[in-house]
Amino acid sequence: MATERPSKSAQKRAAQAIRALADELVSLKPALVGKVVADEDVASAVREAQAINSHGALRRQKQYIARRLRDVDVDAIRDALNALQADDKQDKRLFRAAEQLRDALLSEPAQTQSLLDAAGVSTSEELHDTLRRYASASDTRTRKQAARSVFRQLYAAMSATPPLDLKTNQD
Repeated sequence: MATERPSKSAQKRAAQAIRALADELVSLKPALVGKVVADEDVASAVREAQAINSHGALRRQKQYIARRLRDVDVDAIRDALNALQADDKQDKRLFRAAEQLRDALLSEPAQTQSLLDAAGVSTSEELHDTLRRYASASDTRTRKQAARSVFRQLYAAMSATPPLDLKTNQD
């Protein structure tokens, strides 16, 4: 008996998925290509595609990448891309949480310690000094500089130990 092979539609869907993966790889930052793609031939083809400006040449290079991807484990590449995207989402949530905490701290200076405790952020004397500098500043420029400094300090502290309620701020 003849073995069942995938239908022509299934073959086309698989080919389109590999072309889409090739497009995604080309759109990555050059520093991340080596982390996502283990096969050096595919990685070098992706780096070459990232340097191409001509539309037609880029299209052909993407076709070449797709052809090379048929010979490697694309599931491992997809897993690595998904992990990068998850990290990116986590960073965005952390950034948003730090912004919200900064805004709350600047608008309610009397609640500083309770807000920081609720967010699970360890405080430093530098943060308190920056908050005092923000509160006592009379000109806009100094207030903006202090607000940026508060954000940087909060983001660094929250990156070291993510707050407990970070999961509730999902996309």
